[in-house]
Amino acid sequence: MCKRYSNEKRVDISNIDCHSYVFLVRIQSNKHGFAFDQQGGIACVTVNGITLDILWIPPFKTDITEMLTKGKNNLNVEITSTSPCVSPGLLRPVRLNSATRHGLSK
Repeated sequence: MCKRYSNEKRVDISNIDCHSYVFLVRIQSNKHGFAFDQQGGIACVTVNGITLDILWIPPFKTDITEMLTKGKNNLNVEITSTSPCVSPGLLRPVRLNSATRHGLSK
C-alpha cells in the first residue's frame, strides 16, 4: 500500500514542468503503479533515480513495482512541451495505486 509522505514539489523551467513526490511503501509484496493526466508534452518518469519510461500517448500510467523499496520512495515526472504554443503540465495530481489480486485499485 502506498501512502503520500510529503507535499508535491513543483518547478517550472520555460517549456518543462517538473513534479516531485515522496511517498511511503509499507507492503513490498504488492504490485504498485501510478497514473496521471497531462497536457501538451512528453513525460519522463523516474523512480528513486532510475528512469522508467517516456510517456507521450495515453494512457499515462506505468508499473513501478521493481523500482520501489520498502519505506520512503521518490517519484519524479518531467513534462516537456512538444509545441511552443502549449504549456506542459499535469491536469490533476499523480495517482499512486497498489494492486490487489483483482488489479490496480484507485
